[in-house]
Amino acid sequence: MGWRNERQVLPVLQILLPHRGSRCDRGRPVVVHSLNKGKRFERDVAKWLRSVGFEEARRTAQVDGGLSADVLADGLHVECKRYKRIVAADFMRQAIEDHVEGDIPIVVMRENGGETLVMLRADDLKDFSSLWLTRTS
Repeated sequence: MGWRNERQVLPVLQILLPHRGSRCDRGRPVVVHSLNKGKRFERDVAKWLRSVGFEEARRTAQVDGGLSADVLADGLHVECKRYKRIVAADFMRQAIEDHVEGDIPIVVMRENGGETLVMLRADDLKDFSSLWLTRTS
């Protein structure tokens, strides 16, 4: 994909490389809404983790896209992703629509050559964990 001019490149750079301490670059606003939205979501995730027993869960300070987790809790490395649209959410919507009342909708997925991933709703995590513990004990 080729960029034809600065007008096409600048909005992308504003999102990827916002200027510190400034809400403006060359007289144009830097996109800070998405950054604040991400920070709020990370705080919400840390709060949720504390509510389910990870009392020490906290949002970490992000330093220039460093390699630290968004949220740390004992034994967990949490990356928080909040987007307008996540394609995998379509899979979860299908599982929710098709599941039988009382069952827990789960999506198991894998990219070709990749690792198997499991997705379930946060509200179902406690029930899933309890079910798993009774089956494996």
